[in-house]
Amino acid sequence: MKIILLMNLGSPKTASPDDVGDYLNEFLMDKRVIDLPFILRWILVKLIIVPGRKMESSKLYKKIWLEKSFPLIEITKELSVKVSNVSNKPTYFAMRYGRYNLDKVFEKIKANHSDIESIQCFPLYPHYTQSSYETAVVSLAEHSERHDLFDKVSVFKPYYSNTEYIECLANSIKEYAKLSDYDHVLFTYHGIPLRHLKKADTLKTCEKNDCFCPLGEREIPRTIKRNSSLYFSKGFENEIDPFNCPLDSDNKVCYKNQLEITSMNVAKKLKLSNYSVSYQSRLGKSPWLTPSTSNVLTHLPAHGVKKLCVVAPGFSADCLETIVELGEEGREQFMENGGQAYTVVPCLNANDEWVNLISDWAKNEKDFYTLDSNDIDSDSLIGKF
Repeated sequence: MKIILLMNLGSPKTASPDDVGDYLNEFLMDKRVIDLPFILRWILVKLIIVPGRKMESSKLYKKIWLEKSFPLIEITKELSVKVSNVSNKPTYFAMRYGRYNLDKVFEKIKANHSDIESIQCFPLYPHYTQSSYETAVVSLAEHSERHDLFDKVSVFKPYYSNTEYIECLANSIKEYAKLSDYDHVLFTYHGIPLRHLKKADTLKTCEKNDCFCPLGEREIPRTIKRNSSLYFSKGFENEIDPFNCPLDSDNKVCYKNQLEITSMNVAKKLKLSNYSVSYQSRLGKSPWLTPSTSNVLTHLPAHGVKKLCVVAPGFSADCLETIVELGEEGREQFMENGGQAYTVVPCLNANDEWVNLISDWAKNEKDFYTLDSNDIDSDSLIGKF
């Protein structure tokens, strides 16, 4: 029996402050999310971040509570049902944090199937970072070994430049929004600390390309290769766009490069002339990728962008970051500063084309890699793909 397993980030059990606090504790104590020594991470998370954020985060989660669950959970559940129907393979879903953890899901798979041939795992993250894709795969390795399924598991590689994915994403955008009605398209992605880029650059690719972003040592950012004066304009004096990899470079170790490739390819597919990239959901005071989405939304109207279409390709399912941070808070920022129209394109969610694509990937059995013993609590999976 060939089985499909979809994996996403997760959500709290409920929107109560205690449940939200438990979820934040599990999420932020992951050493791949906050990569500080354990004692420092424990103090920061347990004594500062969670006590200070759980009440406010609870209020935000209550805005998207669906009586019994959250959108991310329900959408991933729907996606798994649809993929199962199209692929004719038993399809399960698991979350990296919170409910529906891998222990419970592997137990369910073993209870339901005695003839397991393979488990094809899809971490629903197009791009590679240690705090999303990598932690999901390491968790898969640890839990599959615990349940004697290690040799059965294969993992789908990051698909940020996959031509079928690009087409699927582009189609979802143009089907939802009439792009000719907008002045600009903003591709926004979850930000990460610059130190994560440097840690991932085990092959010294960024040094070879003379990038600014992971090194954080230059006082003046290097020339932007994308045609844009936006980041040198009023309102962006403290923001930099440090992307300096050649646009035809597929730098598999650089998160920022991957995002640029996704955005550029989608823009080409849609024949966009005006688009930019920004980063949201910053946590803490250490240097993160810029420009921040919040700052971009605040200042775009002053640069002639009155009608904005926002796309968040890094999120496979709508969640707190897309529904509240972009859909509510982002809209308010943009409109209060002179915007006239603001649209957030839904994530791929359980879109039929997305369902068919995942099913095709599972059928073709390409672009998967098998786990090995080094993946268990590995410091890095760079080199796997």
